[in-house]
Formats: sequence, structure tokens, C-alpha cells
Amino acid sequence: MRYVLCTSVKLAHPFLPFVTEEMWGVLTENKEGLLIEAKLPLLNDIAKFKHDTISHQMEKILKLIKQVRSFKTRYFQGVKEPPNILVEIHKNDMDIVNVHSYIENLSATKLKFEILGRRLTSDNIGILFDIEGGRSCRISCSRADAGVVIPIMDEVRLGKLQTKLSKLKKQYENPAFQQHAPEDAKEKLRRKVAYKYYFFRNSVVTIFLLYCIHRLN
Repeated sequence: MRYVLCTSVKLAHPFLPFVTEEMWGVLTENKEGLLIEAKLPLLNDIAKFKHDTISHQMEKILKLIKQVRSFKTRYFQGVKEPPNILVEIHKNDMDIVNVHSYIENLSATKLKFEILGRRLTSDNIGILFDIEGGRSCRISCSRADAGVVIPIMDEVRLGKLQTKLSKLKKQYENPAFQQHAPEDAKEKLRRKVAYKYYFFRNSVVTIFLLYCIHRLN
């Protein structure tokens, strides 16, 4: 902490020379001379404080907070009380549980942690994402608790459908495919793209109408 404060004072010195000089005197107890004569911090000085394990843990925590906030915004609009959200993580990521209160405060939620394993039922809404090194984490809640209810298709499956549709469309529009593929193959893929697009469009419209009805109620 002392290093951080002293370094901050050094960096601020060109902009606040008199104030930082006073602060430097207090921090060093007037034992290290004037601040204007002190050496500026170097990048190599900071490297010795780097800790890979702590850095990786902080990255996981920040990613989880971001996902929880996004999930809350998406499904708990208009809900005043902190929502109850289930967080399912890999057993190797259970160290996150040690800072659950920190995550709850920053996301304004009530979290319950479990080992990822069971399947998501139709009574729940959930999103699955990669938290680190290919290990998955799932955030979910009960549809009954959510402020926005989507009974037809959750956004995870809708996103997968959109990705699949984009790949099929890209394949169909590929110049090489259009030039060399047989006519029946092109017609088959065209119909497949049209069907996927029709299904995707209807799903989006259905979700939007259900959301509007919910907001009106």
C-alpha cells in the first residue's frame, strides 16, 4: 500500500507540485529527501508485484460480475429487491466463493454457488459462458422469479440459432459454392437457409411480443 501511495504521489507531482511535496514528506517522514529529486517509477519496478495466480482469479471474478450484471439487466427489469441467482461453476473455480459477498455487492444480487453438473430445466432461465481455460460457468434463475419471462426460447439458444443461420448463409453466398455446386445442392441449401431464417425471425417476434405483454401487465 505504501508503494502504491508513493508511486501515485510521484506521478501526480508534475501537476500538483506543492501538494504532492507535502504528501511525500508525510509518507516518507522526511527521510528520503525532496520529491522533486526522487526517481520516477519504472515498469520493471511494478513487475515484481505481479502475481499470476491472483491475476487469473481477478480476471475470473471480473468476468463473473460482468455476466451477473448483464443477466440481471436482461431478466430482472423492474425488480427492486436483489434477485436470487444461481451460479454453477467448475470445481476448480470454487475459490470464487471466498469473495461471493464482494460479487454480490457489486452486482446487487443474492448469489448461490454450486458445482456445475445438472441440466437446466424448462422452469429456469440460464446462460452458459467460458470463465477460464475452457471451463464453463452457468448463471440461472427461476422463470417465476424473473421480471421478464421468455417461455418459448431463451437467449442462449436464440444466439446459437443466429450463429448457425449466419454460417449457412455464408456457405450459400460463397462464390465457389455458387459456381461449382450442382443445382439441386444449391436449391437444398437455399431452402435450409430460408427455413432457418423463418424460424429465427418468428422466434424473435414471439419473444418481443411476450416481452411487450409482460411490460403492459
